[in-house]
Amino acid sequence: MVSDFEEVRGTKEINDTLFFLERVSVEQSLDKLVRDSEDLEFYLSFVNQSKIDSFQVLEEGSTRYELKYLGSITDVANSSAYHVIRNFKITGIGEMLSPRGKSELAFIDTLTRDILIYNMGFPEYLPRYIEENSLRFDLDSTMVFIYISGGLSPFICLPVIGCHD
Repeated sequence: MVSDFEEVRGTKEINDTLFFLERVSVEQSLDKLVRDSEDLEFYLSFVNQSKIDSFQVLEEGSTRYELKYLGSITDVANSSAYHVIRNFKITGIGEMLSPRGKSELAFIDTLTRDILIYNMGFPEYLPRYIEENSLRFDLDSTMVFIYISGGLSPFICLPVIGCHD
C-alpha cells in the first residue's frame, strides 16, 4: 500500500492505492467473487449514468435499500473498469424494535460482469464519491482517496478504519 498524507486547511487528506498482490491466494479471491445472478441483476439495475451520485431508495417488504451509483473507476495498472455502487440495507423495518443495517460496496467489472461485494460495516465507512478516478471516503476528519491497481482484492483496507471483506 502506498500512502501520501497531508493536512489541508485543518482536514487531513490521505491518498492511497489498493494493490492486488500475487501473494493473495487465487482461492481467496475466487471465494470472494460473487457470481450470483440475483446479486448481479439487483446491482446492475442501479447502474445509470444519469443518476450518478443520486440516492435511490427501494423498499421491499420489511427491507429498505439506500443505494448510490458512484459511477465507474478504472484500474491504474491495466484497462479494467468497474461500476461502483454503495448500499445501506436495513432489514426488519416494521417487524423489529431495532432494525439491522448492513453496508455494502459493490464493484461490477464492466467487461466480464463479475461482481465483488464488500461488507463495509457502518454506513459512514462507505465512499462518498468517485473523484479523479479514486474512491473518496470521509472518515472522521480525514478525506481518504483510494485508487485501484492490479484488480480487486478479497479485502478492502483503508487507512483510519482497517480492512473489510
